Amino acid sequence: MAGGTQDAIKSPVGIVISVAILILGVLLPWIMGGNPAQIRAMAILLFATVLWSTDALDPSVTSLAVIVLMPLLSVISYAEAVSQLGDSIIWRLMGIFVFTAAVNKSGLGRRIAFHILKLAQGKVRAFFFLFIMTTFLFTFLIPAIMGRTMLMLTMVAGLLSAFRISPPSNIGKSIMTSLAFLSLISSTSTMVGSSTTIYAVGLFESMLDYHFTYTSWLLANFPVSFLTTVSIYFIFTRLFPPEIEVFPGGKDLMEKSLKEMSSLTPDEKRVLVVFFSLLFLWVSNLANSIPAELLAALILMLPKVGVMNWKEASKEVNWGVLILFGAGLTIADALQKTNVISDLTRIILNSVDTFPPVVLAIVIFVLTVGVRLGMSNMMAVVATFMPLVLNLGQSIGINPIWIGLVSLFAGSAIFLPTQSPSGIVTYSYEFYSTGEMIRAGAGIAIVIFILTMLAAFFYWPYIGIPIYLPDK
Repeated sequence: MAGGTQDAIKSPVGIVISVAILILGVLLPWIMGGNPAQIRAMAILLFATVLWSTDALDPSVTSLAVIVLMPLLSVISYAEAVSQLGDSIIWRLMGIFVFTAAVNKSGLGRRIAFHILKLAQGKVRAFFFLFIMTTFLFTFLIPAIMGRTMLMLTMVAGLLSAFRISPPSNIGKSIMTSLAFLSLISSTSTMVGSSTTIYAVGLFESMLDYHFTYTSWLLANFPVSFLTTVSIYFIFTRLFPPEIEVFPGGKDLMEKSLKEMSSLTPDEKRVLVVFFSLLFLWVSNLANSIPAELLAALILMLPKVGVMNWKEASKEVNWGVLILFGAGLTIADALQKTNVISDLTRIILNSVDTFPPVVLAIVIFVLTVGVRLGMSNMMAVVATFMPLVLNLGQSIGINPIWIGLVSLFAGSAIFLPTQSPSGIVTYSYEFYSTGEMIRAGAGIAIVIFILTMLAAFFYWPYIGIPIYLPDK
């Protein structure tokens, strides 16, 4: 009788460290006291982070372990732990997987990719730079991170498929990993770049009575976002140098392929209609109140109307990735319900109120990055952490707008796929590992830190956002 297939343990050290952290989390409340739920929630977060970062286990297995451990260690209830798998973002991701599969099956992705590649004259590095800049420019057209990610993913998935570029290609690695960061980083450049920036602007108005205009927000934040975006090209071409400099066939193949494609096929036309409908829902923000992505997926699977059936679509949905994102949401929910974030933040912030501005800015930046590590979306960080930061600034005479912007930019520094829907979607294509995303994220985080500090101490005061409150 044939035995079952099992994955080998890729990192025994990662297993040992993660289990040690878990055991420590269980024992510490008995030895030193403290809130058991809080300590165990932090232990599970670190346990999962170690396993995800070392790829010691399949990420989906680690994710299931997180969901099991939360009620097992009495952090949150079983119902609360699994409830995050029903979160709307999980279903939006499933709809996006189906839509992407329909785009590829219809051939529309390939057509779009060849048109863009023609502009780059078939050159790999030129295409990558054009891809980065196009993603950034779409920030001003599509005020939804998932919408921008989806639009660019449609293009690059067709390209990678057309040239049979598969893992572990560095070309695919650079494109997919950078897309996980790009939509998030570019969103801070405009006040309507995402729901998170809109919420942050609202906090500045409601808590501080400070009113940003579209232009004043752009003036303050565009330079940091744009320069960080440009730096991605240099970081990724160094980390993942392309194995070829010109796509096979070059410019001639692009033109030949486009001629062969001739006019749009019926399937391409159907997908285009659905895509433009989705685009309207994203641009108008209606996608936040109706199941836009699921509706698109449903239409594309209907007989006579769609381009694929359920059996075909279900094979294209990466169910393990949905569990992975669900685990991230479960961790964030546990950290909030046990008050880990708010309690730790208050302790740290109360100890830095006498620090000089430069030290305070560094602490706030690092603390935001740390808080962001346990959160699956930036909105949760802004909602729970930024009010505390703004209150701190007001109480010690530091301009809360100034310190609030430092925290906002720090939230763009991510390291794990679970920290954003864009990361989850691109991770599902299996071009990059969690460890590779951490390496790329570390480089981008350093750039964001340097640019944010330069803006905070030189640029923002120059344009009218001083470090200190006026009466200081």
